[in-house]
Amino acid sequence: MLKQISVHQLQLGMHLKAFCGSWMDHPFWRTGF
Repeated sequence: MLKQISVHQLQLGMHLKAFCGSWMDHPFWRTGF
């Protein structure tokens, strides 16, 4: 079951399926994970 949650609700061990919004708006494309 997929749920949309806020960043503040993320916990260690959770798997991300997708980011909402533009990929270029997130710093991950520059810095990695």
